[in-house]
Amino acid sequence: MIVCGIDPGLNGAVSFIHSDSKYIQAEKAPVFRVNIGKKQKRFLDMWSLNSILADQKPEHVFIEKQQAMPRQGVSSTFRTGFGYGLYIGMLIAGDYDYTIVGAKEWKKFFNLSSDKDLSREKASVIFPDASHMWRQKNQDGLAEAALIAYFGANGSQVLSSWEQ
Repeated sequence: MIVCGIDPGLNGAVSFIHSDSKYIQAEKAPVFRVNIGKKQKRFLDMWSLNSILADQKPEHVFIEKQQAMPRQGVSSTFRTGFGYGLYIGMLIAGDYDYTIVGAKEWKKFFNLSSDKDLSREKASVIFPDASHMWRQKNQDGLAEAALIAYFGANGSQVLSSWEQ
């Protein structure tokens, strides 16, 4: 059985955990860049993300719920919601079984706060052979996607038949 964890967003990631081991595969969210005026903007590459999911064929996907945050700007809130909607639409169109989990829910399972460094540390404890993937601060999305997949496989009531 393969379970997928998604930390949505432009700095997020997608991960896959296989039931027969503690093997984790994680990839940063694929993005492409477009020059708009004098700025370069990043967008989710949904074609690549769809290919990643199709290659792995996960039996279930766990995706972190996105929402507006205090003091977050209107543009940022819109982009977050837009990206999250793309992920959900892709999961529905691909006919994937999925569960939306709040950050508080999966972080409580691991006794984590919102500190991204703690997420990287916890992921390194659970997946020591993969700790090289999230050594840098900007790789926290990889660690969190791995933790979301692990939560889905082990802490969620959705997959009660998961073999450890």
